[in-house]
Amino acid sequence: MDVKIIRFLNGEEVIGKITENEGKYTIEKGAVIVPVGEQQLGMVPWLPHAEDNTITVDAEKVAFTFTPLTDLANQYSQNFGSGLVVPPKSPVAGGDLKFTGV
Repeated sequence: MDVKIIRFLNGEEVIGKITENEGKYTIEKGAVIVPVGEQQLGMVPWLPHAEDNTITVDAEKVAFTFTPLTDLANQYSQNFGSGLVVPPKSPVAGGDLKFTGV
């Protein structure tokens, strides 16, 4: 999944498909992460009045980028992206299985 979060120097955090190239970041289908309650986050479209879904910003405006938690990336994907989600990791069934050499 190519979903990342970019944090700007002004503190704004945007989630989307983010790529870096030659000192610029390209953000596709960006959404602003906003607190909506105690320990809850929501997302609203970033620059909803822009005609183009892809925005390029200079790296000098960016503090850092990072990969979001799976739940947050899934929420973004369902609301703004492809709709595909990464299933949660679960333990392998049959923990008492024994492997033998073949």
